[in-house]
Amino acid sequence: GDTTGAISLGDSGFESAVFDPLKFEVLRAPGYGDPGWLKAALSLVEARAAEIAAVVLEPLVQAASGMLVGDASQVRELATRCRDKGILVITDEVATGFGRTGAMFASELCGLEPDLMCIGKGLTGGYLPMSATVASEAVYREFLGEDSGPLTFYHGHSYGGNALAAAVALAHLELMERWRVLEHVRAMADHLGSLLERDVAGQRGVKEVRRAGLMVGVELAPRGKGLELGKRVCA
Repeated sequence: GDTTGAISLGDSGFESAVFDPLKFEVLRAPGYGDPGWLKAALSLVEARAAEIAAVVLEPLVQAASGMLVGDASQVRELATRCRDKGILVITDEVATGFGRTGAMFASELCGLEPDLMCIGKGLTGGYLPMSATVASEAVYREFLGEDSGPLTFYHGHSYGGNALAAAVALAHLELMERWRVLEHVRAMADHLGSLLERDVAGQRGVKEVRRAGLMVGVELAPRGKGLELGKRVCA
């Protein structure tokens, strides 16, 4: 994201340091690749619940972090604890949404009902740029009021809600259902998983293969004796 809020939430990098003075405070738990991520996240929720407005996470797969695949039950446990503490749960489904994990949204696989959900990219099948923020009924009603009134949630920009992009999104959703895309994704994911297990996972130059549906990450082994050629080939 390229707003101050999104940059604050995102990890450092992508030449964003110039915006550091504008960022607000964010509490961070380890990513799914850390075996203790859930314990750390729950500890933060318990200790700082009164200060936390929302927990933002990528459900099941942290894509840009290296295709780190989490345990669905652990993600659900964190969301349940947030709910008990009155903390909103916001899921980022820009990368995981619209079938890439085998479900329409990865939140479903984790048993989540987020208060806010960010979607994009796959919304139009990639043909036109469009994104959306989906809200639960409770959150929606907090901003329901007269036009230009004090409850109006001003966000977006001049190009938001493009009519052509919206038409493409609606057509894409219809085609997904007509062509039974999710069933196809699940079948292809099983086939891909078998091929990865057979041909890739056991290679000396491969440390780990991670997969959720058709989202796959192949982590190369650290450079070592005999792996130089593999590094060059895999690169």
